[in-house]
Amino acid sequence: MPYRLLWYIMEIWRDVFRDTPKKVREQKDFRFSPIIPIVLYNGKNNWTAPKSFKDIIGQNNLFPEYIPDFQYILIDVNRYDEEELLEVGNLMSLVFYIEQKVKLRF
Repeated sequence: MPYRLLWYIMEIWRDVFRDTPKKVREQKDFRFSPIIPIVLYNGKNNWTAPKSFKDIIGQNNLFPEYIPDFQYILIDVNRYDEEELLEVGNLMSLVFYIEQKVKLRF
């Protein structure tokens, strides 16, 4: 998952770079906006993938200052209690509640 998220982040930044006028992106103070990666998980088993990018790099302790790193927020839908979701009462808690209850049939 960290590798896939890195790709998504880079693709977003690539689009921003491409869509920003050259005159603007070549200025010293041009900066990319931060991206906060969030993973919505609805599997039955506990989440086991590393949550930090550096954790998928072998020997990451040798040159830590040269290895890109980020963490993502994991929202594990099935770990919330039904009552807790109904008490919150906002749109996201409703989405999580529905996600827990709906069984897709193929």
